[in-house]
Amino acid sequence: MKHILYILMGTLIVACSTTPLEVNIPQQEQKTVVFSQVIPGRTMIIALTKSFGALELQQNEDDSISSSSLSRFLEDSATVTISYNGQSDTLFQIEKGLYASISTPQEANIIYDLKIQNDRGEELTASAYMLPKINFDSSFPSIERSGDTTVSIDFSFTDLPGSNWYMINFYRQGENLDGLDVNSVFKNGDNNLVRTEIVSDATFDGVYTNQSIFSSDEMSITDTIAVAVSNISEDYFKFLDLRKRGGNIFSELVSEPISYPTNIKNGYGFFNTHYPDIEIFDLNNY
Repeated sequence: MKHILYILMGTLIVACSTTPLEVNIPQQEQKTVVFSQVIPGRTMIIALTKSFGALELQQNEDDSISSSSLSRFLEDSATVTISYNGQSDTLFQIEKGLYASISTPQEANIIYDLKIQNDRGEELTASAYMLPKINFDSSFPSIERSGDTTVSIDFSFTDLPGSNWYMINFYRQGENLDGLDVNSVFKNGDNNLVRTEIVSDATFDGVYTNQSIFSSDEMSITDTIAVAVSNISEDYFKFLDLRKRGGNIFSELVSEPISYPTNIKNGYGFFNTHYPDIEIFDLNNY
């Protein structure tokens, strides 16, 4: 109640004041934001952006973010390494803001250490433990054509021993579906990731079974789609739980995540090494 009174009093003071009040809002120091993904059997991807304030963005008339504005916040010329079992791999730059390794092994029960040196002379570090892989027991799509056309994906998987947290990602057709959202990770509204769902095994017993339903705007009946399940850490689960309010992958990456939990020392975002099980379906066959 006191907070409400303070707000009302502040409103009255401003309303009665004839002199403009100067408001000083301290700016957060710019930091590197980290996003990571494992593409099974292929590569590890590290995506780097710079944090920024909302007033620094330039928007187009259709409310999309201009490519020139976005480009300013991609980390260029960084040195990125991943170390494991006494070895170290230096990632190569795919394009501005994207770094990859095709030689780093993707083995469970190994700690991976990330080190980043950006072009501003800052050093960031993080560590992630790759958990055992979780596999689908079953997954299949179906199409409902009566009324509004919808795509449903039914899936199930068996809980691993101990306490666990899981992430289920749904993707639609893009230029490179095998690469999932990495190839369009910095595009506004034109990426492959449709939805992320998370679940803790504290909410189910033994086998998790679910049906996820998508509108025609989310998935077309002519799309090729993919569903992926990953065994993730509790900390990353908490990160995703807060980030769900952030919208698509674009807004998640470039929004200033200072209120989110992070395992990045001297930066923002999250370094994770989850290894997904992926099923791909051509909806033209259903």
